[in-house]
Amino acid sequence: MSHGNADSDSLRVDGLPDRGNAGDPDHSVGQGIATSSPKEVVRFNLRLSVEVDPQGQVTSFHDFEDPKDWVAALSLPGGGVRHIAHALLTEAVRREAFTILLLGLTKNPEYIREWDEAEAETKSALEKEMAHYVTASMGPIVAKLAPGAVTHVLQMVQSQMRLPKG
Repeated sequence: MSHGNADSDSLRVDGLPDRGNAGDPDHSVGQGIATSSPKEVVRFNLRLSVEVDPQGQVTSFHDFEDPKDWVAALSLPGGGVRHIAHALLTEAVRREAFTILLLGLTKNPEYIREWDEAEAETKSALEKEMAHYVTASMGPIVAKLAPGAVTHVLQMVQSQMRLPKG
């Protein structure tokens, strides 16, 4: 997972319950999500495949690009499961912010220039307003997708565990 800005890309999500190891000096707990403090940067790549059917339904799948990426993720606590989930969510939020910005630019082509030239307080207000639009847009989407995602994950894990159906 390669990120540009360490502050905005930190592996911390407000509101998530702490799953960390309190008191472990190699384990830092941010605002909700526990992240490891590895001695060096752990980097791995994921491949995301997206399919859109003729009705516009989107299906996606992700996996490690290479077995070396899987090994790198395994070096993180929990095999990097929460790190991967947060990274994919971060990218989804960025993509939604980009989409909202593009839609906004159709209404106000000068928005970027106005933001760029604004005083710090105005710039912050514009950013907060856009963040509100992103949150308002994604909330209903997550609520709609969550039930199917949960069913899919339960079925996937059940099939990998080869549990008898009963």
